[in-house]
Amino acid sequence: MALFVRLVQFTERHSLGMDAKKRLQKAKRIIQRHGATLHQAYVTLGRYDLVSIIEAPDVEAIARLSTALFDELGLKAETLPAIPLERYLKATSS
Repeated sequence: MALFVRLVQFTERHSLGMDAKKRLQKAKRIIQRHGATLHQAYVTLGRYDLVSIIEAPDVEAIARLSTALFDELGLKAETLPAIPLERYLKATSS
C-alpha cells in the first residue's frame, strides 16, 4: 500500500457546504470501493480547501479514485505520493 496526499479544491458547484457530513460519508464509500483508506482529512484556509491523507494499493488505484471523487463529488485535486521520512532515509542511505 502507498500513501498519497490529496490537495483538494472545491468547484463552484460543489463545496463543503451544509451537507458536509453526507459528502464525507459518500467520499468514504467511494474511497473504500477503490480499495483505499482515508487516514485523515483537514479543512484548510488558502489555495486548497481540504487536505487528505489516503492509503491506496498503487498509483493506478489512486488515479481511478481521483477520477471517481471528481465525477461523483466535484472534488478536483492535486495528488502527491508520500513516502514516510524513515523509509525514504533508509532507501537513500548508502
